[in-house]
Amino acid sequence: MLTIGYVPKPVFVLNILQNEYPYTNKKRVSALLEATIHLQKVEPDMNYLISPVTLEHMTHTASKKGQPDIVMLVWDYLTLIQETLESKNDPLAAIYSKTTPGLYENAALAFAGSYKDHLVFVGILSEMENDGIKPSRSFLSRLAQSIRVRPNSVKRLDNVMYVIKESYRNNDTNVDDGQSSVKPTTSALNTVLAGFSDFGFSAKAIDIYHDFEQLQCIPDENTFSFLIDSIAMDITTAIPPSIRHFRRPPKRSIKDEEMKSWLSTQVDTADIIYEAAVEMGHGSNEYVLNSYIKILCAIGELDKALFLLEEKLEKEEKISIEALGLLALSNAHHGEFDIVQDIIMMCRKAGYKSGLSKHVTDRIAALKIEYDMM
Repeated sequence: MLTIGYVPKPVFVLNILQNEYPYTNKKRVSALLEATIHLQKVEPDMNYLISPVTLEHMTHTASKKGQPDIVMLVWDYLTLIQETLESKNDPLAAIYSKTTPGLYENAALAFAGSYKDHLVFVGILSEMENDGIKPSRSFLSRLAQSIRVRPNSVKRLDNVMYVIKESYRNNDTNVDDGQSSVKPTTSALNTVLAGFSDFGFSAKAIDIYHDFEQLQCIPDENTFSFLIDSIAMDITTAIPPSIRHFRRPPKRSIKDEEMKSWLSTQVDTADIIYEAAVEMGHGSNEYVLNSYIKILCAIGELDKALFLLEEKLEKEEKISIEALGLLALSNAHHGEFDIVQDIIMMCRKAGYKSGLSKHVTDRIAALKIEYDMM
């Protein structure tokens, strides 16, 4: 159009962009963004304003498909439109001057899911924290999953951790290798923790936890939840369900001495980490508590788990219905149905008027029938 002397109006361009929803055709979306950027450059008097909502839709699709080049075009557009509006003292500049949490998250997911540029997300997380945006646990979990969807997922997680450590070393020694501007953050470390937690690689997760102090990062509730969850995953996959749920376990439920020693070490580590979480004020975090209760139930420490939940209830701290349901099921597997009734009463005291969820009560009822027939 420009070659024949016709300059399309902003409303015309924006209608074309909106009609491209849900932005799954990468080639067309790229072409439209490039054209919009070009138009804004050659016609600075006009404002080709793409709404932040539309930009989030574009980057959301890019995040699911691992298309960081779309994200880069959106970032180029945002930089250009902000500079254009500021040069005119346009009040709309304030809208485009701040990156929304959604754009940050989509950008990080798009890069994490890409084949070559997945390490860029570390820098994006650093920018988020600099802007006062704390990534949520669910977002960090999705970010870890995006890293792991590619082959050699463990190697990719190890590579991310290597880059984080190297960036800290370079910043500390003023070495410039192109990565020194990336600052290690708690959220970046938590992302790697989340990845290893899904695998149940507790040893790797604990190693990362020990790196926090050296990297000058402060553990938060997500740190402890992913960390304890990694131990819970490790333990529950190592102990066969026939042993975990044996109503009257044999005197030597785990015969292998090496296995017993490993299990004891894992439980001791979980205890230490949970105590550290409590000291930092994260002991009542839903995910931290759920994973710790899962560990106690897996090793048969049901009395300890019950005492912990009763103690929190007395202190009027929040207890999740998932933790109560897990403990109730574990007691039902051991034939302790009187304690199950006590836990149901605890549910009501904790504010869950309808008690345990239906699938939990149905399973408990089935176990009761089985137990009565023995």
